[in-house]
Formats: sequence, structure tokens, C-alpha cells
Amino acid sequence: MLILPDVKVYDTLVVGMGPAGATAAYQLSLGGLSVLGLDKATHPRYKVCGGGLSARIDRIFVADNPGDWMLHCHVTDHQESGMMAMIRVS
Repeated sequence: MLILPDVKVYDTLVVGMGPAGATAAYQLSLGGLSVLGLDKATHPRYKVCGGGLSARIDRIFVADNPGDWMLHCHVTDHQESGMMAMIRVS
């Protein structure tokens, strides 16, 4: 009989830890869910669209309309897979 090591159970799984996946995992964790994020590459890594948003986005992004703002990656193969990030302005 196969005996498994200690197993952690997660509420959700996010596959792909680019900007959109990382944002989704972060938001889900803020909601109290335990999240497992998987990516095929080791992090940190260079990624063309990975530098699009930084930790200081709240200081440099000016929005005078409340609501959800979608930011989309303009790398062609990323567009085809629907990669995006969202900023919510209250």
C-alpha cells in the first residue's frame, strides 16, 4: 500500500504565475482562501510583460472614474491566451 507524505489541501489552484495569475492568486488569498500557484518556470524570472505593473502602481496610476480598470498585455501570444490584470478604483 502506498503511503503518502503529509498532504496540504488548497481551496484553489492558479496555473500560470504571470501578472494575471499572480494577481488572481493574491486577490483570492486576500479573500481568505488558501491558494497554490504553479508555473512552468522558476521565479523570479525575466518576462517581457512582467515589468508592466510595479508595487508603486497606486502612486503612478491616476484614475478619476471609480470602477474596474483592465490592463492587458500587448505581447501577441499573451493576448491570444487572455492575459490581463485589473485595478479596482473605489
